[in-house]
This record gives sequence, C-alpha cells and structure tokens, in this order.
Amino acid sequence: PEHASRYFAHVYKHEETFKIADKNAEQLESDLIDSDDDTGNDTLSDDDHTDD
Repeated sequence: PEHASRYFAHVYKHEETFKIADKNAEQLESDLIDSDDDTGNDTLSDDDHTDD
C-alpha cells in the first residue's frame, strides 16, 4: 500500500505537468492561428515566385 500511494502521487504529479504543457501548447496554437489570420496575404504561397 505504501508503494502504491507513492506511485499514485508520482503519476498525479506527471499528470499535472502534462495538463500544464497541453494548456501551453493549445495557447501557442491559438496564438499562431491568430497571427496567421493577421498576416493575410502578406506571405508567399508555394505558387508565388520572387525575382532573385
């Protein structure tokens, strides 16, 4: 029982770490989508060419 309770505490700690990481990843994804919407057509697509 003692080992099991320590194991569950260990698992819970890692679960909380992953929840925080997932929340951060979702926020970054949201920020990237928002910044992509803000740029509009300012970026080149694969079909656009530049004069080098």
